[in-house]
Amino acid sequence: MPDPFITFNCRIITPMFLGNAIGKAELRPSSIKGALRFWWRAMHGHLASNELKKVESKIFGGVPEDERNTYKIGRSKVSVQILKRPDKMPIYGLPSEFGWTTMYANTYKNVRGQLVERREYNFDIIKFLAYGAEKREYYPIETEFSFSLKFEEPALKNELIHAVLLMSTFGGLGAKSRNGFGRFSFTIEGNDEIPNLNALLNTLKTGTRSEYTSFSDDIQLHQLNSALGRTSEWNQVVSDLGRKYKISKELLGDKPYDYDKRVIIAAPIGRIQYRHAKTYFFGVTKQSDEYAGYLLFLPYHFLAKSNNIQGVNDNEDNYNTINSEFINAFTGMTKII
Repeated sequence: MPDPFITFNCRIITPMFLGNAIGKAELRPSSIKGALRFWWRAMHGHLASNELKKVESKIFGGVPEDERNTYKIGRSKVSVQILKRPDKMPIYGLPSEFGWTTMYANTYKNVRGQLVERREYNFDIIKFLAYGAEKREYYPIETEFSFSLKFEEPALKNELIHAVLLMSTFGGLGAKSRNGFGRFSFTIEGNDEIPNLNALLNTLKTGTRSEYTSFSDDIQLHQLNSALGRTSEWNQVVSDLGRKYKISKELLGDKPYDYDKRVIIAAPIGRIQYRHAKTYFFGVTKQSDEYAGYLLFLPYHFLAKSNNIQGVNDNEDNYNTINSEFINAFTGMTKII
């Protein structure tokens, strides 16, 4: 009997920066499988580290770290096949008109660390979010593609569908995916239904934090208020998320660009010996020609294995306090989970 499989018919809803070794846009099975593996792992933060490695490797393949590993690791039980290549030609470089906007904050900190009322300035927020990828090729919105997941164990089916839903909404494919790029909507061929996103997140909101970015009882989901968060243009919703993110970082700490606090949100280059990815994901969905925007927070035990890393206070209470301060600075959003 052939292995069961699921077919996903997808449509890109925010620019997707996928590329090969020479910088040309290309959708490959490895890109999908890598993102799928990340979100599967995020769904299983409740597993102990050794158990997680064992289960993950049995599903997605892997190699033992050393000869003392006692569990058998073989080939992956999940395979990805591209059924339909992207049907639109890639575009080189994001145009400037996508992102120019008026930035403002109700209050901001001047050079003396004093709170000052409201400021305004022009800023290309889209290129800020796409920094490092803004001059690459990307697949534009409305591009369609299809892929299938073949799996040897029927019990994996629902987990794979859940991982694709999380990937399409919060993770995307390609570069700058945490900043809202690479998002896509999808349908499933056959009788399988796409689960309700909020219901799925509520089932994943359980357990204690792990040592890596994953779901736990401490996750938070915030949605852009309907007046701002529902629009027919992808760049409007991503810009609004980006503005709120940037302004909230500027309001952290007792002085402008307080890196002692900002490194806990996302460590800037040169400010810390150990860089870490931020635990915030811009969520983007599109239904009935309307985009909606979300901010997903997946906390973890901050630098749990670090040892006196310069420039970082890795105390868990400090991590929690600074993240609360950061999230509370977001305006025009409603906490739904």
